[in-house]
Amino acid sequence: MLRTIMKSTAAILTVGVMLAITSGCKKNNPAPSLTGTWKNIDTISSSGFKYLVLKDNQTAFKLGSLLYNLHIKEGVAYVTEKDEITIPLSGSNATVYSYRVSNDTLYLTSPGSTWKFKKDADQDPALWVGDISITSYTSAGNGFWLGPLDYNGTSYVISSVYTKKLYSINAANTLQVDSTTAMAGTATGLASSASGTWISTPSVDLKLRNIDLPTSAVTALSSAAPAGVVSMAKHGSKILVLTGTGTFYDYDPVSDNFTSLASLPEFFSGSVPTGYIDIEVKDDKVYFLYFTYLMELDLTTGQFTKTYNLQTNSTGLSLNGSYLGLCYDGTSFVSERVTQGTSSYDIHIDIAKFNLP
Repeated sequence: MLRTIMKSTAAILTVGVMLAITSGCKKNNPAPSLTGTWKNIDTISSSGFKYLVLKDNQTAFKLGSLLYNLHIKEGVAYVTEKDEITIPLSGSNATVYSYRVSNDTLYLTSPGSTWKFKKDADQDPALWVGDISITSYTSAGNGFWLGPLDYNGTSYVISSVYTKKLYSINAANTLQVDSTTAMAGTATGLASSASGTWISTPSVDLKLRNIDLPTSAVTALSSAAPAGVVSMAKHGSKILVLTGTGTFYDYDPVSDNFTSLASLPEFFSGSVPTGYIDIEVKDDKVYFLYFTYLMELDLTTGQFTKTYNLQTNSTGLSLNGSYLGLCYDGTSFVSERVTQGTSSYDIHIDIAKFNLP
């Protein structure tokens, strides 16, 4: 399911190009009866979107809802001429459809394909999937300090998905790497507490470790987690743990117990690249960051309540232009924007800050 939302990101980026092409090919005068929100009543399961929102400026949005109420949004361009509309409904290639409207029902027909939509209450694409603008970028230099991210009150702590090291980066404007800590395995989860930094290294074992930076001395060791840990975040006096099975647990360092919370067993449909998903807790809401998508989860219901997209030049599951790591530093959400040069070893990191719309 995570890969599905990335396809939507790539599609949105093509809208500008498509508009430039299609506006030069046909005179576009959208029929007033076509603009608005149309509910897909025939092919929701096969097409992946629930609503088609046609704007009067040659743009349209396909709005989808996946498991656990996760929203996706795909922006496309369209043109109309007489009783025809050219629009990509299935896939990325635009198709010419004959259309007619009868009793608030829109019929689109092409050879071998028929779509049926019902006029519905207006849906705002900007609310369906909110667009987040980055408020600031600050260079953290070139290097491999990219992966899960945490804030311990003075420094950003990054677990590298490449070097099996923890990097402590001064949170001041200089953003210099103050220290590095070598680990036996990649720390897939980070959660800072008053006693130190909790880490998970599932390639070593299923236990959580509280370590002292930069000595890497282990000050506390948990019992084995129920499964390999994908990400962690501080959750009050406890540590919120997300495992690869899609289950959330609260880990209590005092009692050394893992308590099951919400479970999203189908969220990770397939393998998740190590360190490419991170979580944070703010106001008792859990936030996921995965490449360019930020999702808000209600732990009580196990449902996503909001979906956001970070504005980016990344397309698909591409490292270049994407965001890794997520934390909240008391005033802003913070992530790492990755810019890749001509080689895989030429990586630049910017500390990106943003707030929710």
